[in-house]
Amino acid sequence: MFEPILLLLLASCASAAPGSLVNIAMNFNSLCKECQVHTAAVQDILLHAGNESDDSGLAAVVSLAIDYYGGWPTYVPNNDTCENNAIGLEHGPDRCVTDRYHLCAQHASPPEPHWFDYVQCMWMNIDTLKCHKNGFCAKRSDFFEALSRVHPMCAESAGVNGEAIQACAESSRAIELQKASYLRANKTLVHGFAPTYVDGIYLK
Repeated sequence: MFEPILLLLLASCASAAPGSLVNIAMNFNSLCKECQVHTAAVQDILLHAGNESDDSGLAAVVSLAIDYYGGWPTYVPNNDTCENNAIGLEHGPDRCVTDRYHLCAQHASPPEPHWFDYVQCMWMNIDTLKCHKNGFCAKRSDFFEALSRVHPMCAESAGVNGEAIQACAESSRAIELQKASYLRANKTLVHGFAPTYVDGIYLK
């Protein structure tokens, strides 16, 4: 997946104006195991070039964005809650909550430069967030207990404001961020699951 990204990224960097960023847009599910693998590759190969330092890879010349799937295959806007709409889907209502935490980190005000490190940490801990099941926790109370441990740990490790992210995730702003993200992800379904775009160009 990431060899074509690197090639296109290098070409984009060569043609871009000095100081401009190359935009990489991805589409994932916040409790998806395959998505965990993809984002780990972005962090380890693309951003860090195999090192721990953010300065080792291409982090300084890229702008990352992630949108989320509100349903599968298609999110249909309505007046009901994400949680009710998610009943019967693979990752259930818990995915609605983790989507909001991810989006609130990405779209924080003021911005969180290390939001991707936070969401990647959340992905790396989805086994805990899913109570070590393939789909989701049997009881929502178990999920929220897991979230109460994973979220602050990831916020601290990434150096982001965990309290502000949680406050946002529990607010009406998170609902709006979520709906907007789901609608953007809808438009990418023509390219299948988890497509990636570099400066608007779909990577086949």
